[in-house]
Amino acid sequence: MKTRAWLLLFAICVSLRAVPMQVVSSGYGSGDAYVTCVIDGVKERCFLDTGSPLTIVPNSKRYASYTNLGAFHFKSAADIAQEIETIRVGAIEVDGTVFPRVKVGRANFHGAENTLGIDLLGQQPFAIRFKPKPTLELNAGRPERTFATLEVSKQGLLAIPIEVGGSEVRALWDTGVSITSVDQGFVAAHPENFKAMNRYANGFDGAGKPMFLQIFRAKKISIAGRAFEDVRVVAADLSVLRDHSNQDIQAVIGFNLIRKGDWFFDTKSRVWSFQR
Repeated sequence: MKTRAWLLLFAICVSLRAVPMQVVSSGYGSGDAYVTCVIDGVKERCFLDTGSPLTIVPNSKRYASYTNLGAFHFKSAADIAQEIETIRVGAIEVDGTVFPRVKVGRANFHGAENTLGIDLLGQQPFAIRFKPKPTLELNAGRPERTFATLEVSKQGLLAIPIEVGGSEVRALWDTGVSITSVDQGFVAAHPENFKAMNRYANGFDGAGKPMFLQIFRAKKISIAGRAFEDVRVVAADLSVLRDHSNQDIQAVIGFNLIRKGDWFFDTKSRVWSFQR
């Protein structure tokens, strides 16, 4: 009886380790997710962005004294070459996991904020759940049913197969994108699967550059056998993603689809799971 009670207590403690996510909702069922990070002993509100290969802090007074270690070069979704300074912080703690001596970007572009990237999230299995409450769990246990079709780019970005209409495509999984995106060439080649709306999405890419994209209604998108109908998507030029990764990306799963279920990823074992 004592052993059974101890095991039950251990299971409860493990389940309580997940850190709450704050979801800031926006139009078309989209939104942004935030978690609490402790950066060099200070609690910070961090934007959860699995599409960012680098964890980022803003170029604010707090980080001004950190030594510049050099530039991190990348291209924005608008295909504009960018660079940000890099610094090293003493430690970042998330969900009880401590990452020591982390090299992060110190960004000064429009809207720059504390951002938790895939460079830290992908170091261990992690789960993002929305039921009963939104949570992030690092070192998460593997679900019973997983798929061995996870691709991880050289930058650490995650891609999985999905079906758009009746076509299977590779899709980047990106919590930093509010509305799911489909390559504009794919939309043009499959007009039967998309209906243009007389609406456009205004926003900024990962480098703070403004973007203006037309919104479509995708008839059906399927993930792990679960079908979603009349999904709002934007048509975008995703050639930059294809040019700078080892994946043939035709779509980006954004937050309006991500929040419809619970997810698990293990980058080392290349497995993932989705449960609606």
